[in-house]
Amino acid sequence: MGDMLGTGIFFTPGELAAVAETPSQVYFFWALCGGITLCGALTLAELTALLPRAGASYHVIREGFGPFWAFVKIWVEMWVSGPGSVAGVAVILGEFTVRLRGAPSGVSATTWGALAIAVFAAVNLCGVVWGGRTQVVLTIVKVAGLLALVLGSLLLAAPAVPAATGPGATAHEASLLGFVRLVGLGVAAVLFTYDGWIDVSHVGGEVREPARHLPLALGLGVGGLTLLYLLVNFAYLRIVPLEAMRAAPAAVAPAVALATFGPTGGQV
Repeated sequence: MGDMLGTGIFFTPGELAAVAETPSQVYFFWALCGGITLCGALTLAELTALLPRAGASYHVIREGFGPFWAFVKIWVEMWVSGPGSVAGVAVILGEFTVRLRGAPSGVSATTWGALAIAVFAAVNLCGVVWGGRTQVVLTIVKVAGLLALVLGSLLLAAPAVPAATGPGATAHEASLLGFVRLVGLGVAAVLFTYDGWIDVSHVGGEVREPARHLPLALGLGVGGLTLLYLLVNFAYLRIVPLEAMRAAPAAVAPAVALATFGPTGGQV
């Protein structure tokens, strides 16, 4: 769960608002992508249990499609998708850190991001135990923060009054083709927020009883994350209607935190 839960939940709802026409469609897309992710995660868990080695996804592709495609997979992951994903998250972390500090401190967002990468690389170099403990602590912090936002929105903030319902920013004709197009756009907006589950296979050789623990961990992790995402979107929609999300997609999470916990909460 910790590897999947990142900054996407703060930005994706605003992007999805440009596609979804009703709140029920928002919940549908998040649940659908959770189901798709669960199918992929359980499939990978079974395959990893058959080849419980470090970097199990490489061995799965090698056994199924040959050494060339396994090499391509590792090459892309090492030089494209892996560094790109880490760099993207680091940039966002750096920008938020600079914004949180307020007054200019002489340390740029890029520097903060590079420092974060160096710190987490050092932690992982200390071994699987330290990396696992750090992951558990950070996951607890992230889940607790989101649950606090959900509960706070229910107890401390008044619900917004939505405007008159109308078609979303992207109109879709009432036909099978229109439905397929709507689902495609919705899945494209949401699915990346569930990314990260495949990384569990990288430590397949470190898992005890992989045939039992891998499916259990991935199943509970993806299922719990799907429920958490649905709760967070409920909190968002309770405070910020779809119409307001479309107008300011990047300000959804700060607006909910501001309405719930005041200026300090919004800043955090």
